[in-house]
Amino acid sequence: MRKYLGLILGLILIFSVNAFALDASDWVISSGDQTATAAITTTEGVFHGVMLFTDGTNPVTLNIHDNATAASGTNLIPSGYIVTTSASNRSHAISLMPPLRYYKGIYVSITCAGTVHYVVLFRPTK
Repeated sequence: MRKYLGLILGLILIFSVNAFALDASDWVISSGDQTATAAITTTEGVFHGVMLFTDGTNPVTLNIHDNATAASGTNLIPSGYIVTTSASNRSHAISLMPPLRYYKGIYVSITCAGTVHYVVLFRPTK
């Protein structure tokens, strides 16, 4: 056991240094639970993706714009992105790798005849 003690302590040190080396720029922010068209952020940053949770019946039309206040400007995903849904498939995720830079903010325009919840994941750079 003693001959492995140095190895174990070395591994603990390596992994703990990497865990504490992360800073605020390594984290992604959540918009929190949204249910309607909304301005998500008004600063520039990096768009990582969006998660949608539907009622299981009605399709959702989603537009995400590089804009702080309106549904206009550069689209961060294809315009009029339609999410189909069913009772067995009520969630959908769009994950961008690498993430996409935006400059003015994030504005989400969403329409659904039923109910929909969504969460936008982003990282401000200013």
